[in-house]
Amino acid sequence: MWVATREMNEQDVVLGTIVLVSHDDGQAGEILKLSVAEHCQGKGIAQALLSHVIDFAQSAGMAKLTLETASCLTAAKRLYDKNGFVEMSPPKPSLYERADVYMEKILEKKSRDFTGRDQNI
Repeated sequence: MWVATREMNEQDVVLGTIVLVSHDDGQAGEILKLSVAEHCQGKGIAQALLSHVIDFAQSAGMAKLTLETASCLTAAKRLYDKNGFVEMSPPKPSLYERADVYMEKILEKKSRDFTGRDQNI
């Protein structure tokens, strides 16, 4: 789980969260929840959280990411589309009543060059 925060009045205020669960011995990850506080939506927080999780999953050697969402969440669906997630038939029925969209993203493998920087291969 990752949390985006901002300090306000000497306290950390939660702006958004994202949860990633590993499956298949670390070969796949499932994004279980991406949520941004209503007053913070439209400011790039969801994109920053999702980008961080994609980078983390690639660095961890995951081959793909999956998620479920609801078709009525059009902004979320656009975000996932923009980040390379593709709508597919679900492999099993969803546990979530509202989740009627299943998406996957195949990840590029990353390796480290001699400087320690990530390199797409």
